[in-house]
This record gives sequence, C-alpha cells and structure tokens, in this order.
Amino acid sequence: MIVVDTSVWVDLFIPKNRRRSDLAEKVFETIERMGVEICAPRLFVIEFISIMKRLVGNEIPMNVF
Repeated sequence: MIVVDTSVWVDLFIPKNRRRSDLAEKVFETIERMGVEICAPRLFVIEFISIMKRLVGNEIPMNVF
C-alpha cells in the first residue's frame, strides 16, 4: 500500500509543468505495473479540490470527474 502526495495527483490532471506531469504519469504507471494499492488520507479530497481551485479558478475541471 502506498500514499501518493496530493501534488502528484494534481500534476497528473493539470500539466502546468511538463516535467512534473511526465514524472507523475511514470509514478502511476509504476504503481499500476507493480499492483500496489493506493491509499488516500481523509484530507486528500479537500487538499485536491483546494489546489485545483487555486490553479483553475472557479472553472470545474471536467477531466477529473
């Protein structure tokens, strides 16, 4: 089981920095290939939405939902 930091999830969905986005994709590809379960703390959703709102404003990022 592994916990992935919220910033890595954000880099996966909002590719503002190509290098970070590519690294996030590789992290999730590796986790999937290894068959490791991802665990998220209870605050994950709040952190994720907060960061997304800061990055994209009030616009709802449709590729997340």
